[in-house]
Amino acid sequence: MANSKYAAFIAAAEEGNMTAAAQKLGYTQSGVSHLVHTLEQELGVQLLIRSKAGVELSPEGNALIGHILSLIHISEPTR
Repeated sequence: MANSKYAAFIAAAEEGNMTAAAQKLGYTQSGVSHLVHTLEQELGVQLLIRSKAGVELSPEGNALIGHILSLIHISEPTR
């Protein structure tokens, strides 16, 4: 489940839009929003700044995105 939260955050940051992130991951927009919000609550920081134009990384999100990408990479099964 943690990987889903990380993937939702990364996709939203990359796409700049929750709807586009949802389409990329095969989730609903509300599902992606919920996953990112839950991750933000767990970490105790705002990762994304939301606006009508989309989303962008907050300073905290910018500081953490590299670490989260590393966690996803580490947890991927080797082939």
